[in-house]
Parts: sequence; C-alpha cells; structure tokens
Amino acid sequence: MNLWEKKKLALICFLVIIGVGLALGSSESIPKTEEPHHVQQAQRQQAMPTPVLVSVYISGAVKKPGVYDVPAGMRTLDAIKMAGGITAEAAVHKVNMVRKCKDGLHINVPFLVQSKKKISKENSLSPKPAQAVAQPMAQTAAESKQAEGRKVNLNTATQQELESLKGIGKATAAAIIRYRDKARFYNIEDLQKVPGIGPAKFAAIRESIEV
Repeated sequence: MNLWEKKKLALICFLVIIGVGLALGSSESIPKTEEPHHVQQAQRQQAMPTPVLVSVYISGAVKKPGVYDVPAGMRTLDAIKMAGGITAEAAVHKVNMVRKCKDGLHINVPFLVQSKKKISKENSLSPKPAQAVAQPMAQTAAESKQAEGRKVNLNTATQQELESLKGIGKATAAAIIRYRDKARFYNIEDLQKVPGIGPAKFAAIRESIEV
C-alpha cells in the first residue's frame, strides 16, 4: 500500500468518526416526549396504597354526632372536624385530641355543664372540713358520757370534760384541776372548796359529777 492509499484510508476513518459523533449528539438533543399530566397523576394514585377505613362513633358536644368512616390512625382532632367540629359548650380539655382512631372507637366530647354538675356533686359527697363538723375528741367524749347518763369524775376528768359541765368555764375547770393536784376530792361536796363554785353552781351540776 503506497502513501496515497494510506492517507485516503485515514481520511475515510476520520470522516466516519465525525459522522458517528454528530449522530449521537443530535439524538441526545431531541427532547423526550412527556406523558400527559392526567396520565402521570393516575399512575401516582395507583402507586399509593388505598387507606384502610375504620368506623368510629362521635358524640357529645359536636355539631354533627354520629358514626363516621375515617382512615385508620387518624387523629381524634381531625375526626371531630368531620363531625362538624365542637360546639361552644364543649369541655375540650377533657378530650385527648391526638389519640389515633381505630375501629369501634367512641369519641365523646363532654359538655361544660355536665362537668360543672359533676364537680358540684363530688363536692357535696366529699367530707366537710374537720373544723366545721368535728369537735375536740375529749369534749365529744364528755358529751357522750352525759348523753349516756354517765357522770364526770372530779378526780380524773380532763379540762374539756370539766368544761362540759353546766356553768363551768375554762377558768373554773382549771381551778378544779389545780385543787385536786394538791388535795383529792373525797366527796362531791368538796367541789365547793374550789374558788368560784358556790352553792347555786354546785346544785346545778351535782347530779352530773362523781368522785
């Protein structure tokens, strides 16, 4: 092969390479045909799984109470919106709005009026303060003794038991205790030796005392 034929063969190879390169470049520059929008949307919908529906019952302070089919796992807040939302009388603080819905769930939105009635009822059933209904245990015991016809022992009675006697106040009861600390009461008449206890006061309580 002479020099001329070699040059001719090289030129042919060069032209072939250029042609192939131009062909590839033109094919890449051709825009791809896009599918219509509605076709793409239908394909996306087919790819998405169909949500599982569950039945829940919504009652109470909502605008449209009833049974609703909602997607499983929907929050209670969104389910209540499907029932028209809450009313002005709803006690929303009593409802767990982030609870997930499951089949057979009962969502009840209580009324504020019901809550107030319940609180009032609980207050009426609760015990009253001790200072309003209870008296000192010693005084209650003394009153119980008198109610049962039992007499107050001058030598062993407490301050409160002595004060439960008719006409005996705190000062006189304290005087009785001071007296018996020094000398025992041997009979009920000895009570008249205590300052502040005269015949009239002694006569009023003699049936209620003993030694």
